[in-house]
Amino acid sequence: MAAGIIAIPLVTLTLGSEALGLVGVYATLQAMLSLFDLGLPVAANHRLAVMIGRNTACEQQAALVRTLETLFWALVVLFLIAGFALRGLLADSWLNIAVLPRTTVELALLLMIGAAAIRFPVAFYANVLFAYDRHFFPNAITASSAILRIIVSLVALVGFNVGIVGFFVIQLIGNIAEVGLLAGGVWRQQGHHFISPKLSMLHDIRAMAGGLTLVSLTAVALSQIDKIILSKLLSLGDFGLYSAGYTMAAGLVALSYPAGNAIFPQLSRSIDAKDGGATRIVQVATELTILILVPIGCVLIMQAEPLLQVLFLVKAMPIMLPSILPLMMLGAIAQGFVTLPHLFQVAAHRVATVAWINGGLLVPYGICVFAAASAAGVFGAVVAFAVFNLVRLLIHWGILLSRESTQTIWRPSVAVTVASVVGGLLLAGVPRVIGISGPAGIIVAILLVPALAIVAAVTLPHTRTRLFALGRTWAGQHGA
Repeated sequence: MAAGIIAIPLVTLTLGSEALGLVGVYATLQAMLSLFDLGLPVAANHRLAVMIGRNTACEQQAALVRTLETLFWALVVLFLIAGFALRGLLADSWLNIAVLPRTTVELALLLMIGAAAIRFPVAFYANVLFAYDRHFFPNAITASSAILRIIVSLVALVGFNVGIVGFFVIQLIGNIAEVGLLAGGVWRQQGHHFISPKLSMLHDIRAMAGGLTLVSLTAVALSQIDKIILSKLLSLGDFGLYSAGYTMAAGLVALSYPAGNAIFPQLSRSIDAKDGGATRIVQVATELTILILVPIGCVLIMQAEPLLQVLFLVKAMPIMLPSILPLMMLGAIAQGFVTLPHLFQVAAHRVATVAWINGGLLVPYGICVFAAASAAGVFGAVVAFAVFNLVRLLIHWGILLSRESTQTIWRPSVAVTVASVVGGLLLAGVPRVIGISGPAGIIVAILLVPALAIVAAVTLPHTRTRLFALGRTWAGQHGA
């Protein structure tokens, strides 16, 4: 999240808003490529988690991983060939270029296609490791590579003036290192079980993968249809502004992924074994998501302008960014809380429900984005983004609360989420109410993050129980 936020002033101040628009195109391209993962990363995670729970032979697990790995790298080759062939068409017929030379844009497109294609297997390798309850290693690699890419980009852009082309060269090198390290982690996990791909292994996951393919197609289409429409409808500079807000929002949404990644293998095993543990898993994951997402998200919503002033220092920031960021963050909080019900439905083999929700919202959202952007430009598109994500979250919750089998599991989670977000917004708005601004307002906003976390921690049932247990253990160890 931090790397994404730093990239916005870095690229804007050194290269201009059109270059920021190209960064937005790169993010969209990465997301569009995930349309072709066929739902296999999540399907592999689910299948491996079930195989581990059933004590399936390690050779069988390794055969599944190797088969899917071969398929992913074959797709990488296809992406590279198709992308290189179409780069000129993208530069000429889609992007509204006004300042940057066409040759620069085409070379940047060439590099971003290569970088996005190379990174395509990352989700697969990470999900394999998640299935084995190895979370620290893939998260550390992903976070470290993002931070290193932005640090190297900062040095290269400011110190050596490498331009937007150099920026994408750095992304390409960083992506190669990231996917190589994750692949190495998976290979070490498999130990000596290095066997040839077996097409028969695809039969074990084809049913779930088929449903997840539709979910993946609709989910990526939902997440990118606004960028696709706006990249054509708006100037490249205005699209860069929207991309800046979206980058910050996407960073906030990403904070919800660790809890989802951690519970998905456990949920898959619990539902497969019918051991009744799903209720506790969901409620604990909800509380973790609240503790991670709400404090930071609420502060970014209520204190957007002073934080941006610090971010941009004395440089002029895009004039509309402080007005669009709170709405983007509100939509991001809603999108972050969609993660848990989404994964719950998949673990419970209700993939069709998720596909119907995504598919049913796709066309209305596209129409709303087009109409709102045509009427009010970037601000209209941002309003559509926020409203859409709130509606999607309410639909997921409504379906789970309407089913007798899931009411008991989800009613406490929904109630505590709503209360936490409302309370967080009220507390984060205190500096505005009492008239604190400037450096003092920023300090208060920063202090609100741990304050909100503490308040949330002592009011959430499972977290409070855990804290009290840790306190009693500490007291016993120290003779208190």
